[in-house]
Amino acid sequence: MPVSTSARYKRTVQNNARTWRLRLKIQPDSLPEPLELTEADITNGSFSFEESSVGSGMLDIGSTYSNSLQFSLENPNGRYNDLSFAYAQVNAWVGLLLDPEPDDDGEKWEDIPLGEFFVQEDGKKLSTVPLTCLDRMVRLNTPVKRLITTSLTTGKDVVEAMKLKYGFSVMP
Repeated sequence: MPVSTSARYKRTVQNNARTWRLRLKIQPDSLPEPLELTEADITNGSFSFEESSVGSGMLDIGSTYSNSLQFSLENPNGRYNDLSFAYAQVNAWVGLLLDPEPDDDGEKWEDIPLGEFFVQEDGKKLSTVPLTCLDRMVRLNTPVKRLITTSLTTGKDVVEAMKLKYGFSVMP
């Protein structure tokens, strides 16, 4: 996913000392509003983001290349014990604290989206809750009869139907 960054971000990221942050929004089905979390809510050292892509100009029919997130929520007081995170939507961002400028009113952060993910595994709710998430590609892990609801005749029509149904961007 191409992301544009500001000139200020590009200058700041070259510094030897940088301050980063993590932001997550998790929407369990049982809550009306998403949980807004930061690195303080994540077990130290548990967060990983893996990006996958096709290594050539060829895409194998039936194969999926998806990005993944893994992390554990801190749960020492049991605040997540009554929540099910199964299939919850997770949006993730990594932010950089920008170098101060004279006209700034407080700290300025620039967040880079990592993407939209869906929880595939939520572990036992102990003092931490491990979560494994995959991006939107996981929604394509279904029989083609469920993906396509009209009689299509070309591969292009199939791709267009998937783009509309699941909100994908397909680039040539």
